[in-house]
Amino acid sequence: MPRHPARKTGGLADVGGWRVSLRAVVVLVLLLLVGVSPSASASVPAAVSPHPIDPERYVVGGCAVAFDAYGSPRLKPSLSQPCIGARSVTVTPMGDVNVLLTDTSRLPVIRLFVSVSTPLAWRGIAAGASNGNDTVAVRLYDDLLGRRLDLRRSDDRRRLASAGGQITVGWTKAAPVGSDGQVVAADPGINALGAYHDLATTDAETVQGGCVVRFETGMPRIHANAAHICVGVRSVEITSMGKLAVNLTPEQRGSVVNAQADPDDTLTSRGIIMGTAGGLAAFHYQFYDSRLNRPLNLNSATDRARLAGPTSNVWLTWTKTAGRPGAINASQDPGPDTYGPYMNASSEPGSVIQTGCTIRFAQVDGQPYLSDTSAVRCTGVESVWVTSTGAIAVATSAEASAPVISTTTVSSRTVTDYGVRAGLSGGSSTSAYALYSLRLGRVLDLRKQADRAVLQRSGSWLSVGWSRPRM
Repeated sequence: MPRHPARKTGGLADVGGWRVSLRAVVVLVLLLLVGVSPSASASVPAAVSPHPIDPERYVVGGCAVAFDAYGSPRLKPSLSQPCIGARSVTVTPMGDVNVLLTDTSRLPVIRLFVSVSTPLAWRGIAAGASNGNDTVAVRLYDDLLGRRLDLRRSDDRRRLASAGGQITVGWTKAAPVGSDGQVVAADPGINALGAYHDLATTDAETVQGGCVVRFETGMPRIHANAAHICVGVRSVEITSMGKLAVNLTPEQRGSVVNAQADPDDTLTSRGIIMGTAGGLAAFHYQFYDSRLNRPLNLNSATDRARLAGPTSNVWLTWTKTAGRPGAINASQDPGPDTYGPYMNASSEPGSVIQTGCTIRFAQVDGQPYLSDTSAVRCTGVESVWVTSTGAIAVATSAEASAPVISTTTVSSRTVTDYGVRAGLSGGSSTSAYALYSLRLGRVLDLRKQADRAVLQRSGSWLSVGWSRPRM
């Protein structure tokens, strides 16, 4: 577990002999970090909850969607990646991939995940998603074509048809509580829909993993400290194919439920996107540079320079099976600091809090606001605003403040039409998101009405999420 040197007394911190409100300290620090005044912060809707939902209520799921030789989608359950909580997949009338969930998984979303495989990232393809209680609809954007892909078109489907061309969707949802105050148990339905194809799983049968990898010189290294806890990673390296390899701890060598990789604000502002592959013993990540219009080979010093920077990071997150019969299961032995300071071997049930929220944009002026609905919960946050640099900032609530294991950001389908990607910095008390449009080839400045207009259409939002140690 992370170390906490600050001394707390009844909600007050003892700082240099002065006792001051922890909330005041946190707010002051985050305002200084993002460079705005308190008046810039938007008000909090009444439905938004500062309290995280307990892990005992988590219903977890995820599935790989592969594309056949004709570019048509199909669910792909396997030993290394069971399909948990997805019933079927179709193509929507808009030409998107639509994943229909099982009855057991039709619950309010806490956190959403979506990623493309390394072969798709190699081709400059990125994904966004919109979700509800019962579906996850994925829209794909092709940087080389400069537009979204429409799966009703045969030429667009050909862009997806390849060995290894797939997307992975995932979620953490909130199970209901009965009249007796007890959580309504999810029916796991092991193999109920076929081999490696289940109805649902829970926090008790899974482990969380995540880590920050930094590229100061262009060479990767694990970035772990009191603010960034690394869970499940032993080492990182560059493969012979020029990809980033993240080698997992023996405790986290198991089957994958869901996974995502996000470049931070520095890399997103350079037009960098990522794809994910593997996951049993290691994850491999392919980088693509939309400004160079080609994949990056990290064995090239020139390509590594595109990632280099004093705060250039990627945020990595995943969920593994820990108790599924017939799976290669990870261990729930947390092993604090086993692989280095702030580098834990794995996670135990109930030890990781997941929070998330939907950031919507007002259709009148494009200003961001927090949204909580019956289909998508908003927990662990306090407010959202536009910073002095034109980015988006979200303040974490006092109840959810803790070091970060991982963060995730998913653009909705409407935002994906412009190839909008969000890169995060911070994550502890505040998260600041820089928005980059692959279609426009530049960073959006939300202080400008013209850039906010990109987000003013119906269905424009960001689905943001975090995982933190439970304190």
